[in-house]
Amino acid sequence: VGELTEDTVGLAKDKYGREVLCALVETGRPAQLAVVAGLSGRCVEMCLDRQGCHVIQAVLRAVDLDLRCKVAQELHGAVQALTDSQYGNHVVQCMLQNLPADQIAFVAAEMD
Repeated sequence: VGELTEDTVGLAKDKYGREVLCALVETGRPAQLAVVAGLSGRCVEMCLDRQGCHVIQAVLRAVDLDLRCKVAQELHGAVQALTDSQYGNHVVQCMLQNLPADQIAFVAAEMD
């Protein structure tokens, strides 16, 4: 896991690399922590990327609530850009489906 997550962003932007990361997210907490740590600070960039958005969606679907909330926190201030993006739009929809209402209230506030 460590070697695969050394370049998480590079993998996330690659068609086959993103499939590896999505599979890692499904394997359990240690891999999930590594993937989320590798994406830290780059979640908005990943949401706007054709391949990276799939990794963010996998994280939002599969990881524990604390990690989902950590990813969602990074998206504060970027909701309008995400909804305008053909890729980011899917991430916003995934957030709305997989996070509790108190964690996504910022989405509605930023769309006004």
